[in-house]
Amino acid sequence: MTLLAGKTVAITGATGFIGGHLVKACLQAGATVRVLIRNHHSALPPWGTSVQRVSGNLADTGALATLIQDADVVFHCAATLQFWGDFEKSYQTNVTGTKNVVEACLQYQAKRLVHVSTVGVHGPEKAHYQSDETAPFTTYFNTYLTSKIQAEERVWEAIKQNQLPATIIRPGHVYGPKDHSFIIQTILNGLKYRYLVFIGDGRVNITLTYIDNLIHALLLAATRPEALGEAFIITDGSDVTFYDFVASIAQHSALPVPRWQLPVPIARAVVMRVQPVLNVLYGKQQAPPLDLLVNIFASPLNFDISKAKKQLGYQPQIDFDEGMRRTMAYILKNSAG
Repeated sequence: MTLLAGKTVAITGATGFIGGHLVKACLQAGATVRVLIRNHHSALPPWGTSVQRVSGNLADTGALATLIQDADVVFHCAATLQFWGDFEKSYQTNVTGTKNVVEACLQYQAKRLVHVSTVGVHGPEKAHYQSDETAPFTTYFNTYLTSKIQAEERVWEAIKQNQLPATIIRPGHVYGPKDHSFIIQTILNGLKYRYLVFIGDGRVNITLTYIDNLIHALLLAATRPEALGEAFIITDGSDVTFYDFVASIAQHSALPVPRWQLPVPIARAVVMRVQPVLNVLYGKQQAPPLDLLVNIFASPLNFDISKAKKQLGYQPQIDFDEGMRRTMAYILKNSAG
């Protein structure tokens, strides 16, 4: 039996990548699981009768009341993952939605809130060499990152002003089976159609978090007293570069690793000319942040997870090689034909 056995957990974002894996893990841990489901959601996972469904969204205070009332742990996983475009949409889900969850937790005295943030709040546009949770938030405006920072700020305000029993988890790029984000698929297409090039030599660290490692950390955050009032960076703890990431995708797909490299100064020069044009074309909506992408691929992103190891007892369960094997097996199986 686990520490969640017999407990009631409430989960937002349960039909998403992270939330879906979390539902399964909580059920396996012996918890009673309650999830928030949008009324129009048509592709529900095969949970059967083992999961209590609450119809509504993050703007529906009545639904949040039903979801959170009497819950021992609330996992807030719901978020809009949009790096450019309409900031208002991201704000409503990521910021206002988080504010509503926090207020419901306070009103109905939830015993614990675990909020899923991102290591990106520290700024992927600059170099990180073993940065930890004390690293400042980025001031770079980005639809997703800015909204996630503001969401975190709502949680921190409630922790400090209202003694909300909450923990913030900041994963790196989360990957694994059932991941439908654009990153791996974009790289796979670039390999397949021979248009992918490295910015620089690709030998800069990236920050990855395999889904099972993140779920392990979330369950620890839900049960450890030491987690309350704290933020934790969660990664695989691997020294992996962007080149390693691409090479692994290529190896599992039986495709060649790109040989072409675009020098960083040239990439920056091109972006300096193209980005202003895109900004004008997109008007009030944020254009694709090419400058941010160049910085991500040209700057090392290496984060320290010693705080999570010490205070949560976190240890990565799956290493990079095994994580990529499982991830690519799923992607290739489900994209066959």
